[in-house]
Amino acid sequence: MVNLGSLYGMGEGVKMDMRKALQLSKMASDRGDASAQCNFANAMRMTGENEEALRYFRLSADQGFSEAEFCLGLVHMRADCGVEVDNDEAARWFARAASKGHTDAAELLSELQNAP
Repeated sequence: MVNLGSLYGMGEGVKMDMRKALQLSKMASDRGDASAQCNFANAMRMTGENEEALRYFRLSADQGFSEAEFCLGLVHMRADCGVEVDNDEAARWFARAASKGHTDAAELLSELQNAP
C-alpha cells in the first residue's frame, strides 16, 4: 500500500492520482505502518489538517520512526501544526531522532543547544 500510494502520488507507472495516493497512505497508516503514518502526517500538515497531522506524527514517532521524530522536532521549533514554539520539546524530539543516526536532527539539535 505504501509503495503503490507513492507511485500514484508521483505518477510513476500509473496516472498521477493524489486522492488514491492519500487513500492508500491512510490505509497503510491505519494498519500501523510507521513510514506511511509519517508520510500521511506530512500530507495532512500540507492541507492544514493540523490535529490529524500531529496524531499521525506521534503514532509514527511512538514506534521509533526517526523521520517522524525529526518532523515533530520541526513542528515544535517552527510553531507548525498549530503548536507554539517549544525549543525544549523540539530538542527532545531531535535528540531521539539523532540517537538513531538522523543527521539533520543532530544538526538542528546542535543549533538549539548552542543558541544564545
